[in-house]
Amino acid sequence: MESHDIFSSVLRPLYGVDDTQYSIQRVLNNINALFCVSSSSLSLRISNTKKPVDLICHTGVDSFFSDFYLKKRSYHDPISERVTRYELDSGFTMADLCNQDPEWGKVHRSSFQSFGYKDALLVNFYSQNGDRGILAVRSDPRRGEFKVADSDTISQLSPLLRNALHVHLQLCNQSLNETDIPDAFSNSATAIINISKSGRLIKMNSEGHGILVREDGILLLNNHIKMQDSHSHFQFKKSLVDIFIATNQCTKLIKVQRERDRFYLVRIVANNSTSLNDHNATLIICDPFHNVRSESILCTLFNLTLREANVATHLGNGSKLSDIATQNGVSINTVKSQRNIIYEKIGIRNQIQLVRIVCYLEIIVETEIQTLHENKWISSSLHDSIFQKLNIDK
Repeated sequence: MESHDIFSSVLRPLYGVDDTQYSIQRVLNNINALFCVSSSSLSLRISNTKKPVDLICHTGVDSFFSDFYLKKRSYHDPISERVTRYELDSGFTMADLCNQDPEWGKVHRSSFQSFGYKDALLVNFYSQNGDRGILAVRSDPRRGEFKVADSDTISQLSPLLRNALHVHLQLCNQSLNETDIPDAFSNSATAIINISKSGRLIKMNSEGHGILVREDGILLLNNHIKMQDSHSHFQFKKSLVDIFIATNQCTKLIKVQRERDRFYLVRIVANNSTSLNDHNATLIICDPFHNVRSESILCTLFNLTLREANVATHLGNGSKLSDIATQNGVSINTVKSQRNIIYEKIGIRNQIQLVRIVCYLEIIVETEIQTLHENKWISSSLHDSIFQKLNIDK
């Protein structure tokens, strides 16, 4: 499995020698850690074996969630209309399957969509022969799972969220080809930093400059890029080594920890040339907690007023009610009233859900960019067009 697969490290346990249930559990734990969610589910439809198998495994969910699947024949199943059996088969391990068919687990097509309840999204990925896996991730640890009584209302947010994601993708993903940079870079808070093989700064755009000046999780030390969190810095240095020594690896995705439980999603892209002296890399740094900056976009997605969009932006960035009230020159009660209206329009219950929506929107863009090219995600010409289009400052 090549590293340009966004789930390459997450799905790695499937290639181990552990039994099926344990290996899937480890995958779910990886998903929870990477996306900072509390619980997730994995559903796999395996059809290239002698006997087709459907499996499902949960982590961090209660019995109501499992009951939904046990009784899904009576209700609409967002995963599949035809699958009728969800159980673990002890007759083989995922490692056996993956090693027999290396194309399994490789992302050929992926997308995010509403899962039918208020704070979860699906990740669909497919193998070349049509097999597929689905990851369902949740963001709110305090909200209960499905109940039978909820069957008529679980799709309450689906149209709103699905439409929001559709509009967002239209804004961010209009022309995807090898000679043009996706519009996602101009529509999101994406920092671009070009570094040498040793981590020395070569050039950056304005977003990258802002991060380094603020020393917000990433800083410049002796003209070299350094992650403030020691574990993140270790992963950064290790990824730099990996992408240059491996012939079939051109990009790595790492999570860089910041203060107050925030993080960056950083893609490290190798720009290999014919000369070893010219090897360098590009850091594509996405801040999932500051992705939606345009108030007009929020107004379009969720029918908010400009004032509501302003408050929603602050809430989505993790600001406190008192700070928003002080900045806008209003009382806390006024901000609370605005917040309640925002939650009602979007269809959410708390601030962390708003933060997660912003986070997921960024991951969607990451996924779309990640699956552009199968062999070499970014070429030197595309690399040059990135800096030209984003007006990179040397």
